[in-house]
Amino acid sequence: FPSHDKPIPIIGGSGATKVIVNGTTGVYSAQVIGLSQETGYSFKSYAINSKGNSYSVTGTFTTQSTNADLNSLIVSGSILNPTFARATTDYATSVSTSTISITPTRFQADATIEARVNASNYVSVSSNTPSKAFDLYVGVNILEVRVTAQAGNKKNIHDCCYANGRT
Repeated sequence: FPSHDKPIPIIGGSGATKVIVNGTTGVYSAQVIGLSQETGYSFKSYAINSKGNSYSVTGTFTTQSTNADLNSLIVSGSILNPTFARATTDYATSVSTSTISITPTRFQADATIEARVNASNYVSVSSNTPSKAFDLYVGVNILEVRVTAQAGNKKNIHDCCYANGRT
């Protein structure tokens, strides 16, 4: 159960969930589903055998976030079309410069952000900080911003298509 509700679980108590693991001796583990993300939980285990009951000390853990959203995305020298929205992943714009930088703001503090232009290697980008300059070709350029959730199981990719009219 969430550790902020009851930091020391009481076996069989209110809010406690019993998970049965079959085995004989040694280390055991159990998969527990239905937990809320970014929530602290406490747990206690016990074993019953012919010699009686044995209880563990209380352990705690916090579940990871599966949020891979951005709060904002600013691209130097351009205005995204359509206007940035969390659920939107495809944008178009034009620039007249040879380089651009991006300033993404992640929604979840533990998400990672990477970016690349024209299928180059992804580079790490900090939240709320302008990125390194990305070189652009004359013509169409594709900027990809990849956000990975803390749990690593969800990725969002935002594609921006740039028409660079410089000569």
